[in-house]
Amino acid sequence: MAQKRRPKVTPEYLAANRLSGNFPKRFWAKVVKTDSCWLWQASKIDGGYGQIWRGQPFGGMITAHTASWILHRGPIPKDLNVCHDCLNGDHAGCVNPSHLWLGTHAQNMADKIAKGRTTRGWRNESHKLAPDDADHIRDLRQAGAVTAMELAESYGITRQRVGQICREVVA
Repeated sequence: MAQKRRPKVTPEYLAANRLSGNFPKRFWAKVVKTDSCWLWQASKIDGGYGQIWRGQPFGGMITAHTASWILHRGPIPKDLNVCHDCLNGDHAGCVNPSHLWLGTHAQNMADKIAKGRTTRGWRNESHKLAPDDADHIRDLRQAGAVTAMELAESYGITRQRVGQICREVVA
């Protein structure tokens, strides 16, 4: 497939993409190029993704890899995400346009799982339950020893999550 031409980054193009006129200068001041990845050196959000302020009059933040795509490849269709495909293992802080591709949310999640960049269940740092907790919750509910609300409060989860665990929808 033929590569799209790099967009002409004019003030009008920047405004159409909700970026300020000085956005490119601010963007490049925060990037260090290595032999492979171009690494974001400024503000980061969860997961290590870079972020940058769009600038006035647009305000708000944009992820650095998304901004890189817009600057190098053009606008992003509404239903697509900018995804990573770095050569030495995906790097969330990479803004090298040759390491980026467009995909649906489902494609991005499948890619993330295939590359082992996600953890599920109790290995996930935001997960609140240990491996045996789900079994214990099911046993207590089945015995009628406690209410779902009591279990939820005890484990720091929602009543709905207790219901899902008891129905074995999640672990």
